[in-house]
Amino acid sequence: MAEPREPLTERELEIVRLVSTGAGNKEIATKLYVSPNTVKVHLRNIFTKLEASSRTEVTMIAVRNGWITLLDSPLPMDQQATSGVPVASSGRISRAPAGAIAPAGAIAPSGAEIAQPARQPQDGSVSSLRMTPAIAAVPVAPNPEALPRLAVWKRLALLAGVLLSLLLIVTGTASQDNTALALDPLRIGPTQPRSGLLLRGEVSRWSLRASLPIARARSAAATVGDRIYIIGGEVNQAVSGDVLVYVPVTNTWLLLNAPKPTPVANAPAAVLGSTIYVAGGTTRDGQPSAVMEAFDTRTQQWRSLAPLPYPIAGQSSATFGKQIFVFGGATDQGITNASLRFDTVAQTWQPIAPMPTARTLSAAATFDNRIYVIGGYNAGHELNTCEVYTPSQNVWSACQPMTLPRSALGLVRVGSNLFAIGGGMSGFLGFNERYDPSTNRWTAFDTPITNNWQSVAVAGLPTEFYVFGGYSGSERLALSYVYEVFVNRVFVPSFQSAPSQNKTP
Repeated sequence: MAEPREPLTERELEIVRLVSTGAGNKEIATKLYVSPNTVKVHLRNIFTKLEASSRTEVTMIAVRNGWITLLDSPLPMDQQATSGVPVASSGRISRAPAGAIAPAGAIAPSGAEIAQPARQPQDGSVSSLRMTPAIAAVPVAPNPEALPRLAVWKRLALLAGVLLSLLLIVTGTASQDNTALALDPLRIGPTQPRSGLLLRGEVSRWSLRASLPIARARSAAATVGDRIYIIGGEVNQAVSGDVLVYVPVTNTWLLLNAPKPTPVANAPAAVLGSTIYVAGGTTRDGQPSAVMEAFDTRTQQWRSLAPLPYPIAGQSSATFGKQIFVFGGATDQGITNASLRFDTVAQTWQPIAPMPTARTLSAAATFDNRIYVIGGYNAGHELNTCEVYTPSQNVWSACQPMTLPRSALGLVRVGSNLFAIGGGMSGFLGFNERYDPSTNRWTAFDTPITNNWQSVAVAGLPTEFYVFGGYSGSERLALSYVYEVFVNRVFVPSFQSAPSQNKTP
C-alpha cells in the first residue's frame, strides 16, 4: 500500500507524464495497454505518495521536481528545428519508401510530436499511427524529494527484509528451484514487481529516448554506422517481420518498407559491414527456424543464404573477421551446446568446438580476438556462466561468472568493458553488470527498470548503448533507454590558418 512521500515507480512516473498532457483515464489506459481500473489504482497511489488532491496539483509537483517540461504552445513543424525550445526524449516516426532511407536531416526533429499507435493491428505489423502533443520526458529517477525518516521498527523490518532477500539470492531456495522447472525458456511468465533505488548521491546515466512505435520484445538489434536497426520480435502477441530504424542524433524512428521475409523472434542479429545477418529464431507457428536471411542496409533488400544445419531459436551470436558465430539455443531435440561458424565468403556453415555449457537465451559479444558468451537458461534454471571462445584456436575457456544468474539478457561492448543488461526470468534483479576483461571482474551498475527486464534489444555506439522494449514482469514494453558510458567528453576546437600570401620582394 502506498504511503505519503514514497518514491514513485517507473510506471507511476509514466502516468504522471500522461496526466500532465491532460489525458483522461481511458486515454492513458489505451496508450499503456492496461485497463482503466489499473490506471485508477496507479493514480490513487500517485495522489497518496505526492500528497496531491487533484491532477493539476500532480502536474505542478511534476514540473517543480523536473519530471516534465511543459511547452507553452505548440509550434508548427517548420519552426521546431529553429525554435530553440528545450525538449527531451520524444520524437516522430516516419515511413520511408522501399530502396532509400531518408537522410537524418530530413527526419523531423524531436520534441514536437510523438507517434503513438492508434490501434494494434492483428497481423503483427505497425500500421496506422496518429500524432499527439508531446511533453518532455525526464531522465529515469525516483522521487527526488527527501524521504521521511522511518520509525525504528520500520527500519528494523526493512533490514530484516534485505537480509532475507540476500539469503534467498545466495542459497537459491528450494521453492524457487521447483517453480523454475515449469518455466518455458522462450515464453517468459509473469513475476511479482518490486522496486529499487540508486544509492544516496548517485546520479544515473540512464535516460529515456523516443519510445518504440509499439511495444515489442524478443527483437534483434544491430548497429550500422550511426543508426540502430530493430528487426522482428513479438508484437501484439504475434511474431513480426518489421524493420525499424532509430536515429540517435535526431531521436526519431523510421519504419522501413522492407520487412523480413521470414518473421521471427528470439533470433540475434550479426553485422558485417553494411549487412545485417539474422539466422534461425522462433516463427509464427512457435517452431524454431533454420532460415538465414541477410539485409543490405544500403539497398534495403533482403536475400536468402545457406540455411542453418538444423532449426534453432534463442541462440546467441557474434562476429569475428568475416565470419558469424552461433552458440547454443533451443532445437527440436532440446537445449544444445553446439556451436557453428558461417563463412560469409564461402557461404557455408561449419561446426566448431561446442560450448562447455548447454544453454539458450544467452548473450554474446566480441572483445578483441575473443568472443564472450554469458548467462542463459537450462534445466529450469538461469545461469551466471561466463565462457570465452578463441576463434583462432577453436578452444573454450572459463571467465569469472556474473554476480547473479541471467537469461534473455543483452550484452554489448562499449570502450574497454562489456555491459550485461536485463535478465531475471526467475525473479527480480535490482542491477545490471559490467565486465572488465583486463581484470576478469564483474561490477554492478544501476537499472532503469524496477522489476525484472528480459528479452531486450541492445545495441551499442562508441560512447553509449541503447536498450529497447523487452518484458518487465508480464508487461511488454515500448520504452527506449540510453546509457551514457562516457559522460565527460572534451571537445577540442580545430583551427585552420588562412593560406599564406607569398609576396615577392
